[in-house]
Amino acid sequence: MRIATTLALVLLTGTLGAQLLYLFRAEIARDLPGLRPLLASACARAGCTLPYPRDAQRIAIEATELQEEPGRPGEFVLYATINNRADYAQDWPHLELTLNDAADQALARRVLPPRDWLPPDHPAEAFPGRSALGIRLPFSTPDMAPVGYRLYVFYP
Repeated sequence: MRIATTLALVLLTGTLGAQLLYLFRAEIARDLPGLRPLLASACARAGCTLPYPRDAQRIAIEATELQEEPGRPGEFVLYATINNRADYAQDWPHLELTLNDAADQALARRVLPPRDWLPPDHPAEAFPGRSALGIRLPFSTPDMAPVGYRLYVFYP
């Protein structure tokens, strides 16, 4: 009877440990980044995913500038520096660009997923902790003449 009770207790404790590991896998990977590869491979075998954190309050837009291309009306380039102030890697955020008129009213708004603004040679897996990325985003607006803009970082 004692052996059966001990075996059941070990089995239940192991099951509870596995459930806690599954439920808190993202937090464990965030706090102990050295375990991320091990957790990712375990998730791949179990058919789950290991998402990166999404803390928009830790992502900041440090500098932005919108320039019209000289001699090319309606052609603009947005320059921005985006900084991950967290100590851990995060999922790449989305950007929302709003173009405004002289009365600060929105002329156009566009949500830009990371694939639209990340440089082609940049790894797309995650935004490394305590790092910054400069972006250059050319676009055209032939039918409008924006005077101002707003750039916002968010996670959908």
